[in-house]
Amino acid sequence: MSNLEVAIYQRPDGRKLQTIITNVGSEDAAYFKQHGVVVGIEELEDNMYALYGRFPDQDEEDELIVLSNGRTCNECLNELRLNLESVHD
Repeated sequence: MSNLEVAIYQRPDGRKLQTIITNVGSEDAAYFKQHGVVVGIEELEDNMYALYGRFPDQDEEDELIVLSNGRTCNECLNELRLNLESVHD
C-alpha cells in the first residue's frame, strides 16, 4: 500500500485541505503520481463522497468523477484509476 496527496473539500463551504491519505493501492498511487493526476475528494453527505481525477493538462470540467456509494476510498480510487486509464492510455 502507498500514500497519495489529495485535496479534501469539506462541507459545508467546500473549504480545501491538502493532505496525504494512506492505504492507497500501490498500482493506483503509482499511476496517479506517474501521470501527475490531480485527485480531489468531496464529502457530499454523510458517508457519501465524490472522488475527482484529472490530468494536469485538463480543466476542472474535464474531471472524471466516482461516487463512493458505501465503498471504501481504496475501491473508489481503483475505479478512478481504471476510468482515467481508459480515456488516456
